[in-house]
Amino acid sequence: PSDPRLAGHLTTNLPMLNIDGRYVTQTASLLRYLGRRLGLYPRSVEGTAALLACWRIDQLIAAADELRDLNYGAAAGISITRAFYARSTLHPHLANFARLLADADYFAGDGPSVADFTVYDVLVVAEKQTPGVLAKYPTLLRFRDRVAARPGVAAWNASDMKAAMQAEHQPVVKPDGSAVIPEWEPPRP
Repeated sequence: PSDPRLAGHLTTNLPMLNIDGRYVTQTASLLRYLGRRLGLYPRSVEGTAALLACWRIDQLIAAADELRDLNYGAAAGISITRAFYARSTLHPHLANFARLLADADYFAGDGPSVADFTVYDVLVVAEKQTPGVLAKYPTLLRFRDRVAARPGVAAWNASDMKAAMQAEHQPVVKPDGSAVIPEWEPPRP
């Protein structure tokens, strides 16, 4: 890397965060760090309640990461993979998130946590790739809208950078559920 401060790290993956001149990476670690710093992840692991709160947040982040992998796998997949994702793979994950949220406003307590922002992100991508999919999950729709209305998230969603990133992501299925056929996919007989 051109910046000598980066050379001592195991990876140069993004996202990368500069903490007082030290660059750190890895999304899960950064989530926990920022969560503690911003009050969105338990600061202490003393006692069973705090440990269970950490476990709940970590469990939700892991579930969101599983869906994220599926979201992006479908984006890179052929039309058969895309259709299977939209019809069979996506719904069990969304049903699980709906079950975990139940009637609460947030997944892991009275206020938002890093898990809520992580789940929000994968829901937005799933909805972008499979338009209308969240209509079957009204609690997840309300959750998505609640998080989107938070000032920082709303500012990000209105930003030029977000618009540029959104332009890169195209749906993997059409509203009727049929797969979007990638231009690179060979035609089928």
